[in-house]
Amino acid sequence: MEKNKNRKKLRICVATCNRADYSKLAPIMFGIKGQPELFDLKVVVLGSHLIDDYGNTYRMIEQDDFDINTSLHTIVRGEDEAAMVESVGLALVKLPDVLNRLKPDLMIVHGDRFDALAVATSAALMNIRILHMEGGEVSGTIDDSIRHAITKLAHYHVCCTRSAEQHLIAMCEDHNRILLSGCPSYDKLLTAGSKDYMSILQTWLSKDVKPREYIVALQHPVTTNIKHSVKMFELTLDALITFNKRTLILFPNIDAGEERMLEYVCENVLHVRNADSQNKILHALQLQFGKLYPCSKIYGDGNAVPRILKFLKSIDMNEPLQKKFCFPPVKECISQDIDHILETQSALAVDLGGTNLRVAIVSMKGEIIKKYVRANPKTYDERIELILKLCVEAVTEAVKLNCRILGVGIGGGIIHNNELIHGSMFCAAEFGHIMVSMDGPECMCGSRGCIEAYASGIALQREAKRLHDEDLLLVEGMSLKNEETVSAIHLIQAAELGSTEARKVLQTAGCALGVGITNILHTLNPSLVILSGVLAAHNESIVKEVITQRALPSTQTVEVAVSNLSDPALLGAASMVLDYATRRTY
Repeated sequence: MEKNKNRKKLRICVATCNRADYSKLAPIMFGIKGQPELFDLKVVVLGSHLIDDYGNTYRMIEQDDFDINTSLHTIVRGEDEAAMVESVGLALVKLPDVLNRLKPDLMIVHGDRFDALAVATSAALMNIRILHMEGGEVSGTIDDSIRHAITKLAHYHVCCTRSAEQHLIAMCEDHNRILLSGCPSYDKLLTAGSKDYMSILQTWLSKDVKPREYIVALQHPVTTNIKHSVKMFELTLDALITFNKRTLILFPNIDAGEERMLEYVCENVLHVRNADSQNKILHALQLQFGKLYPCSKIYGDGNAVPRILKFLKSIDMNEPLQKKFCFPPVKECISQDIDHILETQSALAVDLGGTNLRVAIVSMKGEIIKKYVRANPKTYDERIELILKLCVEAVTEAVKLNCRILGVGIGGGIIHNNELIHGSMFCAAEFGHIMVSMDGPECMCGSRGCIEAYASGIALQREAKRLHDEDLLLVEGMSLKNEETVSAIHLIQAAELGSTEARKVLQTAGCALGVGITNILHTLNPSLVILSGVLAAHNESIVKEVITQRALPSTQTVEVAVSNLSDPALLGAASMVLDYATRRTY
């Protein structure tokens, strides 16, 4: 879309179906009418605007000094879903003649009503561009389906909230044709000046109404379950009556079941049938979004209409009418029977971390079927020999063998948009080799000062042996057999029993981990950090303290949690294998 100062006047047709959508469309209509040199406004009125029971609300439009170019009686009253279908069909029969006569360049449609769906369908089939107001919202029942259907028919979109904008993008709509404007009704509310909400209530109920001595109620039919909806409305009214307070019932939408709902409205409830007052919309807005209800989710700063008008000016009528859908890239799936895989396939996971080598058979459901644990050999050749031996034992029990060997020490994973980041060589997230000191202890990778040199199982085992050699490891309540190998577990045990030296070692390890995580926060700015392993619970408070002391303020709000999974390293390794084998082609 681009501006064109020399283009002809844009003929815009606004279709309004009921009082509710007019409250959103009216501010835009005023803005369009206020620039006659750029826009030619046409107004089509249909739906419940023209029904006596609903106050003949088309008179609100006339009182606002808008010329109604066409009025269409399109509502078929009835007690079931067929009435709505017939109403849509009646509208589809009448609208083509109207659109042929008005010949609009752009049709503005609001919301999720079946009337609006008929308008959007007619315009789309007649090659008329459509601007949809408030697409991307979520309200439930059939309304969501209708709203999303109109979204797919529309060429341009104006939404009120950031979440609605994101929903539209997720629905593959062109981001360049989406405007996050805010709510047009909110413009009118903010410019109306302050009014006493009690005086508004008194005009509707009575002058003797006191604060907190009244009830305002609204309940729409649930069109996907009409019988249940009517029963719930009956129970609602019974409950309202028991409060013995003045009650204002706003009429429900003109959907299937609404007549049966209104039959239950009794004498104790004040009916507001005539909604032809010019200020009724403003009053309703002040009730809903005024200072009395500060938690409202309304979005806007009072400038929605200027944004929408600017958006309308930017529409290039020379652009192709055919919509462009922005489909996200989808990775090609390997041709396999996924259901069969889910039932039968499992993977062999190998975890070399720390002092023990662990092998496990993990099912597609994430359950560890069997686990093998052996002391981790010191040399590479011995480690490979033991891995092969355990794999031979396990393969006879595994339904399917897919084995990936992970490195020794501290590892991790980066999850972005629910996807694991692999890296160009499948070596992403080698967090253990983040350097936290230029002249720290030597790491197994050949460098110095890595996190692993401080906090890995092998590093802690080294420190435990050092303390043991200096007679500083064993404290009261601990014992070590002659043939028993000193491990990191003994260091943890000593710290829990009060060993100052052991606590210093673990504190240093936790601080190194915290500094490394702080570097990760500054690089990736994640929302969640999950710790796992034997020392995870011990390191949690230390890591949080380091983040508080050293991280930038923008990253200090990150959530740090301890994994509650059983054997997360094994489950993670298996999930990589299964995910790779069944769902992706790289």
